[in-house]
Amino acid sequence: MSVAWMGLLAASAFGAIVSLGVHAGYPWVRRWLIDLPATLRTRLVFALVAAPAVFGVVLSLLAVLPGVAAPLAPALDHCTHHGDHHFHLCLVHGPGSIQLNRTWLALGLFATPVLIRVAFAVARLLRGRRLLSALRRSARPTAANYHEVASEAPFAVTAGLWRPRVYVTSGLLRLLDDTSRAAVLAHEAAHVRRRDPLMKLLAELLSAFHLPKTRQALLADLSLACEQACDEEAAVSVGDRTAVADALVKLGRLVSDASPTGTAAVARFGEGSITARVHALLERPKALPWLPSARLTLAASLVLATVLIAPLHHTTETVLGTLFG
Repeated sequence: MSVAWMGLLAASAFGAIVSLGVHAGYPWVRRWLIDLPATLRTRLVFALVAAPAVFGVVLSLLAVLPGVAAPLAPALDHCTHHGDHHFHLCLVHGPGSIQLNRTWLALGLFATPVLIRVAFAVARLLRGRRLLSALRRSARPTAANYHEVASEAPFAVTAGLWRPRVYVTSGLLRLLDDTSRAAVLAHEAAHVRRRDPLMKLLAELLSAFHLPKTRQALLADLSLACEQACDEEAAVSVGDRTAVADALVKLGRLVSDASPTGTAAVARFGEGSITARVHALLERPKALPWLPSARLTLAASLVLATVLIAPLHHTTETVLGTLFG
């Protein structure tokens, strides 16, 4: 079996370990996340959603890097240090003897549930595309940067990945006073600016690597954080947090029940817990805590990766050789 396939196996193993770590730690981390501003909470929850996939790939690349670099820089080839009896994750020496049955079984056990969840996400995306096509056919643009849909069903959605648009039904517009209309449109405009439909689709795909209970909790918390972040922007736009809360109380349940469901790449006004969103609006805006800058985080990550390369490579060889050699 090639080094590439063994790298894939390593990525699966690292991803599974990170997934188990998130599963064990998220109930405690969530208590801290709840007290953060919604915009920051959105980023952190999305990072947790993506953690198994991202760390699985990154750690496997770090583990394979010395073996891939060995043909170019022989000084990096440490395979001769531990003899031919050891499993080699190296292009020069090759992996060595591998139990293929065990390898394919391990890959199958990991990949099967992931592929099933991805298939369901793709099916939801296709339904979303059909919904978007239907909305575009029946909608007319307005001067207020939204598209009015000729329908008595009261709902407001933001749909589309690269160029999302706001769609509001004529039935909902008839139910809104001026303040509530401004709140709903400002909320949906925030979804457009943040490209929330695209982020939610990516989250649904990346969350396939999590255990079912944790996946459900992460996606629900991400959806709520997105909605609360847009509520905050709507409150700033309208200039009255209470007015946005009042619009949620009056229209949230009605819009949620009427909105299309079972689709991906769509953000809806009535998503998330209405009670939690109203409570957040009636409280003072949360202050941002201190966090390290992006440059500092990147620099620390590069230093840590440099330190980990050699021990990670050797440990991965040892574990894979023990399990599959």
